[in-house]
Amino acid sequence: MPPQGSRRRTGSEDGDGDGVDRISSLPDELLLEILGRLFDLPEAVRSTILSRCWYRLWNMLSKLDFSDIDPGLVETMLAQVTSPVVHCLNFSFDTPLSLHRTFSPLHAAALLHLESFSISTDVNSDGDNVISLPCYDRTVFLRIDIENEWLAPPWSGQFTMLKNLSIVRGWIDPASMLPMFPLLRVLEIYDCLSLDIVKVHSESLEVLSLQTANVETIHRIDIDAPVLKDMKVRIIMDYDFTISFSAPAVKNLDWRCYGKAWFDGLWGLDSIYERKHHACYVLSLTIFCHCLSPHYDAHGAWSFVQKIESLPATNYSILELDLETEGHA
Repeated sequence: MPPQGSRRRTGSEDGDGDGVDRISSLPDELLLEILGRLFDLPEAVRSTILSRCWYRLWNMLSKLDFSDIDPGLVETMLAQVTSPVVHCLNFSFDTPLSLHRTFSPLHAAALLHLESFSISTDVNSDGDNVISLPCYDRTVFLRIDIENEWLAPPWSGQFTMLKNLSIVRGWIDPASMLPMFPLLRVLEIYDCLSLDIVKVHSESLEVLSLQTANVETIHRIDIDAPVLKDMKVRIIMDYDFTISFSAPAVKNLDWRCYGKAWFDGLWGLDSIYERKHHACYVLSLTIFCHCLSPHYDAHGAWSFVQKIESLPATNYSILELDLETEGHA
């Protein structure tokens, strides 16, 4: 639908030469299409020097890309946006921001009717701060990439339309966040910190992708998702790693765990690789034996059977087994 006030300009507005301003004579919807294809919003704003008639056009764009813009200008520019629905808003800051300046684009964006919102930045702080997210109650896709800061749910409200959530590099607690997303279909967690326990309980989740940072170990994974269909996991196991898994609808499974999870005293799992190959489940295990396990607890250790029974899939058609020994003469 053409923007409100769309018209075809004619005459000599801002023209020169033969008296005809051929750029400004184009319809608004075509001019917006041209502006929307520029690399980012600052480029679109700078293009308005071509004609005074263009000056107020940029704020009608439905796709806004702020790439390494001065954060101090964000609130001012977003306050001028007149598009009733912003289909895509992206912030990308190459220079680390102060904590205060990180809040600014987050809260300014919450005032718009956003369908898709993405922010990527580093923060200049000691990492002990909490960023409480605003409630984006009209947003469908949300991607938050804020390094080394705790991300907390909003004080009130729910993300009632959110279907796709991607969290990158932040410190999060999925268990406290998920109740805010009643319609969530896709959850992606990449390189996040302080994920000692990953608890994902969701009645609506269909796709889950979990990949931890290389320095982080996972103590426990607890998944209860009745309609989950696709699952991809890349984690490092803690030595007493355990799993609780309930997802009866899973069709595509790619589960890889690395580390040393001990069982039966001297034995441990070095890696677990579960996948679905055609109609069959394949389980690949690397098991090692160490004569002097530093973490062995005879009272708390799981048995091998308990470890296997806790895995996401237990009805295997193919078992691949690699046995290794350590600490033997």
